[in-house]
Amino acid sequence: ACPTGHGSVHWRLFLQYSDNPAKSMRVDCKPSGSDLRTGQVVFTPVEYAFSSRTVAGMMFTLLKPISVLSFWKMLCHYNIHNYRYAPGVYGCRYWCQTVLECLEALGFLAKGEMAHFLEYIAGLHRRQPNVFPLPIIRGEFLAGL
Repeated sequence: ACPTGHGSVHWRLFLQYSDNPAKSMRVDCKPSGSDLRTGQVVFTPVEYAFSSRTVAGMMFTLLKPISVLSFWKMLCHYNIHNYRYAPGVYGCRYWCQTVLECLEALGFLAKGEMAHFLEYIAGLHRRQPNVFPLPIIRGEFLAGL
């Protein structure tokens, strides 16, 4: 999660594919459109494991590899790519959490990783409830065309 400059943070995923030097594919459901509520999934290759502006985040080890193309196909198959942010442009953590839940259900993440992530979020919330709100603010996944 990186600061937005508006008292909140924006959550993204990084698919790290190299340790030395660190290289990742940043997967960002960016707010777009005239009202900034349409989520646009953008893949960007970066030369780090996570942003230098990161204020929160967790690393997960995949149990089996997944290509960027397969990752994109997973998002499309489960309609995770078609997202509308909640009013006020909130819901990026919910989008990321949904992706992680999908990865866990499909066996890419170990069982219990989502529970570990939720415990981590609860700890952040106790320290900074305005920055890491609970209950989670949810956008909505839109039906495909």
